[in-house]
Amino acid sequence: MVQLLYIIASLHVLLCPFTKVEESFNIQASHDILYHRFNLSEYDHNEFPGVVPRTFIGPLVISVLSAPVVGVLHLCGINKFWMQYVVRLTLALSVIAAWSRLRSALQKQFGHTFSWWFSVISVTQYHFMFYMSRPLPNILALPLVLLAMEGWLVGRHKQFLIMSGASIIIFRSELAMLFGLYLIIDIFFKKIDLKS
Repeated sequence: MVQLLYIIASLHVLLCPFTKVEESFNIQASHDILYHRFNLSEYDHNEFPGVVPRTFIGPLVISVLSAPVVGVLHLCGINKFWMQYVVRLTLALSVIAAWSRLRSALQKQFGHTFSWWFSVISVTQYHFMFYMSRPLPNILALPLVLLAMEGWLVGRHKQFLIMSGASIIIFRSELAMLFGLYLIIDIFFKKIDLKS
């Protein structure tokens, strides 16, 4: 089922390669990281300031993961346009890897049938499949959110706190409402205490 997710996400990337304006900051940041590397004076964000510097963390991670393939494409003289395919497919792969871990945790907790239906529902959701490769702040946060949910579900409190904290601080502060409720539930049912 994981392979089916990657095939469908890849089709979305190939059929709709261009980015919306909300995605342009992150795709441009990935370009600058991959092609200008440590030459910060060449970065586009110097010309068009306005994005928060912490927003570079998501593109930085995805660019580091994409760098080997982008490097090979660059050595072969292939147009930079194809870099965005690599970056977006890498982003989709990171979302799918985190989703797969959550699915495995759900299978251990609720059984094979439940995880099968979770997979079917995920694959048939257009927005999830389309957006998992789009370089938006929400999607850059999604792997951390899925890993936080996995940690909460299986009782790995340290994983839950680190992943949820990182997703809140780096990407989306409103996630504090969601993960705050999870934390309150754990404290109420004494799965975790305030001291630990």
